Amino acid sequence: MLVHPQYNGISERKNHDLLEKTCVIMLQMHVSKGFWSYGVLTTAYLINHLPNRVLDFKSLFEVLQAIWHTLKCLDAPVLCTYHHHNVTSLIPEL
Repeated sequence: MLVHPQYNGISERKNHDLLEKTCVIMLQMHVSKGFWSYGVLTTAYLINHLPNRVLDFKSLFEVLQAIWHTLKCLDAPVLCTYHHHNVTSLIPEL
């Protein structure tokens, strides 16, 4: 069975939230669309470092940092991110 992104409501909402927050930041700061990828990276960084009600007012970064030693001891795979600066399909019309 093929899994399509539209079936995963949580990831779709998170993606929409990330893009909305990026738009707001870029519009408020009067940044051109050429810096869209940096805006998305900055927004993701801020989201990951701000306290979250779901995580008992800890940031995702704090939670992952607290279990990092355990993950290293278990030889678990490391979380990685990849970004490409020429992505234009997600850039909304500002």
